[in-house]
Amino acid sequence: MDIQLETGEYFLSNKRKQEKQAEKTAENKRKRDQTCMPPKVNTNISFAIFFFMHNYFIVFGLHFRSTQSMYFFFLIYKCSFI
Repeated sequence: MDIQLETGEYFLSNKRKQEKQAEKTAENKRKRDQTCMPPKVNTNISFAIFFFMHNYFIVFGLHFRSTQSMYFFFLIYKCSFI
């Protein structure tokens, strides 16, 4: 009550008090939203399919980058067994 008298808030009309409270609420929400923004994450996704057929080891794969680029890779390795 003493603080309200010092700031003059005690003598304001109810409508003005509600406006002031709405301004405070909006400001606090804006500050809270700014601090809660998730960081931008760079995402890279890769997957591959592995086969073994007739003494050949075969790999097909794709790699997706967050920069909207894509890479395809292919590997064939001839295996010899003793």
